[in-house]
Amino acid sequence: MKWAVLLAMVVSLTASGQVANNNIENRLKLGLNKPLQSSTDGADVQWKCVNKALTNKCLVHHNDQWFTFSVDKDGDYYINIASQTCRDSKGIQMIVIEGNPCQTSTYRIMECISQIRLEDVFVVLPKLKASVPYLINVDGFLGDHCGFEIELADKPKGLPRDPVILDTLEIDSRLENKVVSMKWTVHGEIAKDLSVFRIFRQKGRGTLELAEEIGVGRNAIGTASNNYRFADTLRTAGAYKYEIYGIRESDNMPMLLSQSRFNFYQKPVVTEEKPVTKALAVRLKFSEKEQFTLRLYNYDGDKLLWTHSGESQGAGELFMIDPQPYVQYGLRKFQLLVLDSDGKTVEEIYFRVDSNNSIIRE
Repeated sequence: MKWAVLLAMVVSLTASGQVANNNIENRLKLGLNKPLQSSTDGADVQWKCVNKALTNKCLVHHNDQWFTFSVDKDGDYYINIASQTCRDSKGIQMIVIEGNPCQTSTYRIMECISQIRLEDVFVVLPKLKASVPYLINVDGFLGDHCGFEIELADKPKGLPRDPVILDTLEIDSRLENKVVSMKWTVHGEIAKDLSVFRIFRQKGRGTLELAEEIGVGRNAIGTASNNYRFADTLRTAGAYKYEIYGIRESDNMPMLLSQSRFNFYQKPVVTEEKPVTKALAVRLKFSEKEQFTLRLYNYDGDKLLWTHSGESQGAGELFMIDPQPYVQYGLRKFQLLVLDSDGKTVEEIYFRVDSNNSIIRE
């Protein structure tokens, strides 16, 4: 009797730890404009109901779950994803399918999204057909355990999953003394259609965060103002990206109007860094009068520190690269690219400055 009770407890714990819609037979139905809370925690993969031949170039399954939906009228709809809380901060991945449940030969992939990061985003589903059942498979990216909100909607919420920069603003963006400032002008029909600007800030590879919302000003007869400004004070060093979205009044659609990037370096309060006594010597292999370009990056290659274009004086010319201006800001590992006249990389050099200020090639 004791063993029977123990077995029942184990079965109960296992069942309670698995999400209700872990198998496609128990898929949850999404109603229009009725968000559901769900989680990839406790899910596994029902392999017989996935078609890896269609999705293996997009994603790898780890801990997925199933949803279904249909619409009453033909048209464009949205899947809104919000409020992600993830153990590893990686986010979810998603597949939208037209086809019969678990009959993988009938599957037609409408969307296969390898990663949806932690921002609130929407996925556009154009030209859906009325009364046709669709399937959604949600998985944790690289097996992440994520709680999230999912909604089938007739209006988008959050940011577009894969925005296109329209570059429709006349904008002046600059960084001076820790202060990012932006001044922009918007004209004509675009200004007329907008209700608000939303400025988002991202540091490094972190999450996009709303920095400020600025309403579109209008005069007494309803004409939109053309000129706007935004300022933000940076407190920590890093690479920053700012995106300006205009929200279209007619359908709440966010449009990416402009994007600006800044690299902010802080001088150490106290520095005892000795001057660099050695530079990197690069022997160029270009013919006489051949054009070339040198580009110095940080080690990861995502920050361009210095560039030089010139004309070779002949094969074997020696060129010296001094990393001293960047060492004083804490950078000690670098990447140098040597490019030919066509912009093709002909040499890639990694090096670092050791504690004795000597150049070490890697």
